[in-house]
Amino acid sequence: MAIVDSARPVVGGVDTHLDQHVAAVVDAVGGVLGVGRFPVTPAGYRRPA
Repeated sequence: MAIVDSARPVVGGVDTHLDQHVAAVVDAVGGVLGVGRFPVTPAGYRRPA
């Protein structure tokens, strides 16, 4: 994990689907910082990010 000396704005969103949800975080210039896919099941809802 990188340590930074200043905060930067980020935006997160979730795209919901029948079988899975996809979450993503991007920075202010559109750089993708992370993407996660989670199944739409009880285990998927409990899964840590």
